[in-house]
Amino acid sequence: MPAVVVTGRHRPHEFTFLVYSALLGFIFLIGARAPGSIDVLMPDGIRWTWYVLLFGSGAVGIASFVVREVYIALTLERAAMVGQVAAFALYALAIFALAGWQGLAAGGLCASWAAASVWRLRQVGQELKLIREATQEDA
Repeated sequence: MPAVVVTGRHRPHEFTFLVYSALLGFIFLIGARAPGSIDVLMPDGIRWTWYVLLFGSGAVGIASFVVREVYIALTLERAAMVGQVAAFALYALAIFALAGWQGLAAGGLCASWAAASVWRLRQVGQELKLIREATQEDA
């Protein structure tokens, strides 16, 4: 008897990081102090860009879990992943620039999240392509 595997878009790790990202970005945007490494390394414009990327991509990603129309939800998720890649790659670079290999734990986690976001971005792109192709065939 063939196995039936039911999959869904709700990935708990992704959702948790998106909530954390939105919360962290919001806290920084309303005035909480950034980590010392960011204050030292990044000019104000780049630091504020990081805050906006954290908050914006997290909020858009959370919205993608709420939207029921699959194409719109995936489009939102794709936008969120672009922001997540940028935000966490930027932070990982800052950590490694400041601490070198001593920043491996924090920098590695951020770089890993950026890489996972690239992977998910690619998956979402493929899913959107399949949906577009299927709707063109139906037309």
